[in-house]
Amino acid sequence: HRRVTRQMELKDFNQTPTSVLDAGIDTVLDAEDKENSEGVDLVVKHADGLNVQLKRKTLVIGFTPEVVKNDNTGATGLVLSGLGAACSRRERRAVFGLIVSNPILADGRALYNSVDENIAPGSALSPTALGYGCGLLARQKTRAGNELGAMPAFLLVNPENWVYAMGVVKEFALDGASPPIELIAVPEIPKGDQINTPWYLLADPNVAPVVAFNTLRGREGQTIFTRTATNFRSSAPMVAVDHIFGVAILSRVGTIRGGV
Repeated sequence: HRRVTRQMELKDFNQTPTSVLDAGIDTVLDAEDKENSEGVDLVVKHADGLNVQLKRKTLVIGFTPEVVKNDNTGATGLVLSGLGAACSRRERRAVFGLIVSNPILADGRALYNSVDENIAPGSALSPTALGYGCGLLARQKTRAGNELGAMPAFLLVNPENWVYAMGVVKEFALDGASPPIELIAVPEIPKGDQINTPWYLLADPNVAPVVAFNTLRGREGQTIFTRTATNFRSSAPMVAVDHIFGVAILSRVGTIRGGV
């Protein structure tokens, strides 16, 4: 799930508006009134997406000496890997749940809407529909008004359509090479067959970031550690996880929804 996002760090837990440069880089490069090597001052301003705020979840699990003594199968050792997996699922639900929820952005329009032409309505997943979606993505407009020109890096489908979608994506592979689009099964997309459920295209977040995945500065999102807590009765091993992250929509440029 982190691969589809632009990963960013925030300095604190305050609500923060997402930001962009006041003009696209291509605007500066194309400016006829600028000479070679001439300096350009760019201004950072609020983006069209949503505000972001970090959220914290802390959990401490203690084991009594009796539990450790009677654990003959190493079950307590699975707690560490289990916590890591649980944190990953929390992040996945936040990232993909936000995309699927089609939130209203700062301009008052939904992430996916007909005005911005990032919906392929009624296009059940097929090679033809996927090609149509690729065209819509490539022709989205940058802040400078130029066509984005990017091909999708990710295709999101529900788990029920993952096998079917593999066949669709493989048709874009040349001479046995790996498909140019990474397929991701997303449980947050509702159940249904390829005719009645949506699918989503996302560009490389380094080219056109749609979702920001934010962590606290100096942290990677989750910290899991062990320690021994001593009190007047016993010394009990403890496992703790401190999970801090936030997600936000940066822009609708870089994504297409198809299917419904």
